[in-house]
Amino acid sequence: LRTWIMVLSVVDCIRSARMSCMDTFSNPTTHCSFPLAPDVDLPFLSNGQVDPPGNTYEAEAINLWLRNGGVGIDTAYCYNNQVQVGQGIQLANVPRSSYFLTTKVPCLANATLTLEYVKQNIKELNVSSVDMVLIHSPGDISWFPPSCQGPCNSTADRLATWSGLEQAYKLNLTRAIGVSNYNITHIQEILESSSTEIKPMVNQCPYHIGNHDDETVLFCQAHNITYQAYSPLGGRQEYSILSDTKTNCCNP
Repeated sequence: LRTWIMVLSVVDCIRSARMSCMDTFSNPTTHCSFPLAPDVDLPFLSNGQVDPPGNTYEAEAINLWLRNGGVGIDTAYCYNNQVQVGQGIQLANVPRSSYFLTTKVPCLANATLTLEYVKQNIKELNVSSVDMVLIHSPGDISWFPPSCQGPCNSTADRLATWSGLEQAYKLNLTRAIGVSNYNITHIQEILESSSTEIKPMVNQCPYHIGNHDDETVLFCQAHNITYQAYSPLGGRQEYSILSDTKTNCCNP
């Protein structure tokens, strides 16, 4: 019951946000978003499907999200639920242009393997292509799940993985590519490499009042890399705005 109350509350938020956008702009799907590249717009809000193994409601959650005007969907190879996410997309039966689908791959230290993982993600999601693929981690984050992090432990490993994403982009398997949980040093490795052909379009990182890397935000802005926040209400590791009594966020 708690889960469905929360889902219905989110639906109310989606509807309110969508109406607000429609009050100002004629096309909510296009204008409630941020431009990443020509004809590629990143939604301001995404539904992140990070659920413990064994949960079975992902398909219905995505169906409900899309049918009530949600646009962004965020998933990953290591979440082990992309088949269910794809089922939810099929249940919603909405035009492909009406949603923005992001997935992620571990840092695999191998360009060919990275490309294969992208193809596997697309197969699991039951789509012909996705809108954005991110490298889930640079490979050296102590608190990050090993299955999402991958075996990368050097600049060469990370650059090889990035090369795999560039190949996926050139093959039109994705309309945008980027990174996640990267700091300034990690991003500089890509920008300064002679092998780099396409720079990251997005860096997706935790960002909320309890944890914000402002230096990396400014660095990304200076290099025209969109800094996308995840866990804006606090993450599992260090802080949650929902449980912080000082914020009076959720108390009458």
